[in-house]
Order: sequence, then C-alpha cells, then structure tokens
Amino acid sequence: MPGRMKDVAAGGRTVLFVSHNMSAITQLTRQAMVLSDGAVQFIGPSAEAVERYIRGQQRDAVVEFDTRTTKHRTPGNRGS
Repeated sequence: MPGRMKDVAAGGRTVLFVSHNMSAITQLTRQAMVLSDGAVQFIGPSAEAVERYIRGQQRDAVVEFDTRTTKHRTPGNRGS
C-alpha cells in the first residue's frame, strides 16, 4: 500500500494519511499536521511534526502511583 500512496501523490493528488506510526509518516509524507483535541497545533515538515508530536506526548504523560494502595513488591525482596 505505501507504494500505491506514493504513486497517487506523485500524480499531483493530495493524499490524507492519518496515523500514529511516526516511521510511516516520515517515510510517506513531506508535510504533516499535528492535532490535539481536534485543534491544529502544527503544520510543516514531517520530521518536525513528528518531533513536536513526541514532545507533546511526553509532556502530557502522567504517571500515577499511590503508595497507599500499591503493594511494595520488587524483584528480590520475596514479595514483602
């Protein structure tokens, strides 16, 4: 399918490719758009769009750990 997409795009048509596969985006597109909650955050070169998308995902990541409800087990402590 990627070869077919390139053929269609090379024919002067616009192809809308939606994916979370960053490798495919950089390989198949020259320009990309980053959306967040339906709003456009960036439009530009694919490599830069991927970089901004990844940075945004890292910034939005939340790690939750509640020591009151999580058992304190680690490898080597025999589950105590």
